[in-house]
Amino acid sequence: MTLQRPADFKNLSTPDTFKALLADRVYYICKKSHLFGWMGSRIVKKLPRFDGVVVIRRSEHETRDVCERLGVETTCIEQLELLKLANTHKITLVDFSEDLFSMSWCKKLAEHPNITRCDFMQAYFEVNEAIQLYKPLQEERAFVIDNLQAYDRIYDRLTDDLSKRTLMSWLQVMLNFDRTPLYQTRMPQEMEYMNALFQQASIIPKKDEVYVDVGAANGDTVHKFLNASRMQYKKIVALEPHEANYNALLNIQNILPNFFAYRYLAGDKEDLVSFYNNPHTPEGSNALMEGNTVVKQVKLDDLVPDATFIKMDVEGYETSVLRGAANTIKANKPNMAVTTYHYARDFLNIIATMDEIHKYKYIALRQPHVNMHDFSYYFSDTQSFA
Repeated sequence: MTLQRPADFKNLSTPDTFKALLADRVYYICKKSHLFGWMGSRIVKKLPRFDGVVVIRRSEHETRDVCERLGVETTCIEQLELLKLANTHKITLVDFSEDLFSMSWCKKLAEHPNITRCDFMQAYFEVNEAIQLYKPLQEERAFVIDNLQAYDRIYDRLTDDLSKRTLMSWLQVMLNFDRTPLYQTRMPQEMEYMNALFQQASIIPKKDEVYVDVGAANGDTVHKFLNASRMQYKKIVALEPHEANYNALLNIQNILPNFFAYRYLAGDKEDLVSFYNNPHTPEGSNALMEGNTVVKQVKLDDLVPDATFIKMDVEGYETSVLRGAANTIKANKPNMAVTTYHYARDFLNIIATMDEIHKYKYIALRQPHVNMHDFSYYFSDTQSFA
């Protein structure tokens, strides 16, 4: 069956992947990467068995780094050794590849009759782990299946073909546990949120923007905005409640004109709120988990009513930020980049909330990676993204 839109998934059955993880030998196939370092260690101890790692583009340094990232004692084997072992054992390769070459290499190895490729998403499903930080994949998948008609309406709200295909890719991965479709819709990582030249990729800043970075982290997206705008802007406002990240923003404030950093949380009312400072992953700090500190929450309507370009990445708190910026959005119609990957419900709730405030003419969906992170909506009344 050709899948044309989200409603076509309604008769999908759950893939049977657990048998693959009960093979005679189970190996990770990977290379040194943020994805592997973060996710590989989270599931290795929950697998029925684990025998080692096949390292892509192997070097002594990379092999050592990959093994250290796992946090368990392990061994690395060469491709020829793997193929020799496959003559007498059934082998499963848990695939952590992040580029077409690596994925193709893994699929080529899986042409051997005793080797099975298993995307790491399949392993995540079987051990009931979270694909991001917050909800197990099994729970998120069930939500998607129960709300396919709602995703179908989102499909119709997206205004360019690449966005529709990107949504379908995300749904296929959520339901089939194989990231292969993402390779066909990803955009270059350096063009995430904004860029200077290509309107299909992301938002192109105008001259004299009042740029607001909500969830500015350590300033990485501020740097991206400076490059995309060619340093031509009116004002930059950065909000970041995590203390260490905020201190990094202060360093930028000391040298950059018309740059204002605030250790605030943006939301739908002014208040003091509980906030979780993640000691291990600052980017995972958020206002939805049980807090370990208190921060000031403000409305963008009060802090930056002249905003013309807003980017937000706030770990599932996006709809609250939008409600607190409703007057600014209605008045200015700012271009907006809003992350939508923290929870499956974000894909639905963000557009619903935005449409209640202002129904943008153009809505795009883009993704810069071949994992389930960093999907973003782009909203504009002037840029078509086509």
